[in-house]
Amino acid sequence: MRQWVISVPKRLRGILADRPQAMTSLSRMFLEEIERLLCDAAGGRRDGGVAGQAHPRLGAVSFQHRFGSSLNQHVHLHACVTDGVFERAGEGGGVTFHAVRPLSAADLATLTQRVRRRLVRWCCRKGFLSREAAADMLTWQHSGFSVDASVRISLADRDVPEHYRSLEHLLRYCARPAFALERLSVVPATGNRPERVRYTLPRHKRGDWVGPCRAALPPAACRPGTTPPLRASPPREDSAPQNHLREPRELARVA
Repeated sequence: MRQWVISVPKRLRGILADRPQAMTSLSRMFLEEIERLLCDAAGGRRDGGVAGQAHPRLGAVSFQHRFGSSLNQHVHLHACVTDGVFERAGEGGGVTFHAVRPLSAADLATLTQRVRRRLVRWCCRKGFLSREAAADMLTWQHSGFSVDASVRISLADRDVPEHYRSLEHLLRYCARPAFALERLSVVPATGNRPERVRYTLPRHKRGDWVGPCRAALPPAACRPGTTPPLRASPPREDSAPQNHLREPRELARVA
């Protein structure tokens, strides 16, 4: 099994976030292009082995993510896909699995460009992008589309309990919520101030965090390499809960 992840330019993330049909179309395009690549990498089996027979198919489950690791809005897609394709062996002959050759950087670049062209043109046809904007995006040297397929679960590792390379670990990672429970902690109340919730960012995000209260913090607390968490105040009784979920009143890094 292999994990495939695709992210898109910021110009398109709002379209994906606000329009479910756009995210559905991206999922379909992405999986179709993965299947096309895997069929070619499994020996050119795109058209099947028998005349009139459907082409081999992959096995996959996809996960739509609307968040990034620093609790920011970041719409992207994860998919756990078989590292090969299944082919019917004639009537009543069962199914044969064809493993793929090792994938190259050129394979990923080709797949990325195909998804890029399809999604941009789809957004143009639906009226979500103007013709000028779509043409401009297709000329970008750095497209803003990113595809990663570096995580692969081998047969030897897939069922190892509590192993970070196991299939269960991968699926749990893909199906995770926005908040990681192990990074959450509660700060006890002091005086008349209410208790607060602390959330520790991943190490590679801590030095880049910019919050509304960052300027008031000591310079040492803002240097990359430090390990401060975010501090969020609980909702006030006179505020609507959804406002605090979408835009917290206070997010700051503390020493």
